[in-house]
Amino acid sequence: STPKVHLPDSMVYRVCIYKSEDEPSLYVAHCLELDLTGVGDCIESALTELLENIDTQRDVCEQTGAQFFVPAPEKVWRMYQAAVKAGRRIGDELSERVMAQAYRRLGHQPPAIESIVASSQIPDEFLAMS
Repeated sequence: STPKVHLPDSMVYRVCIYKSEDEPSLYVAHCLELDLTGVGDCIESALTELLENIDTQRDVCEQTGAQFFVPAPEKVWRMYQAAVKAGRRIGDELSERVMAQAYRRLGHQPPAIESIVASSQIPDEFLAMS
């Protein structure tokens, strides 16, 4: 039988939000460390789906011993770095709403997100006030 792997609870993730190339009305929340995404018709739903996907991936990897860390493509890292440099951080209020929603849906503490930034395609109204 495959040995169970225990991943530390304290891991934090970085996320970049951008518009879907295939469907510009949709938002994509992309986790840099895991190359997982959440997609939704608003930033909130994309982020909530991403948190659920991280949680599911974590469970699968702990059960099967499969590789957990799979970095996102270089293009996404570049987008993230440009957004960080430009100070395009998502507002705390939106982040807190997403964490509360994910908590309700998962029934336990959702994965911790260290920073959520938005590409230049995302309207400034979603950004934190500097």
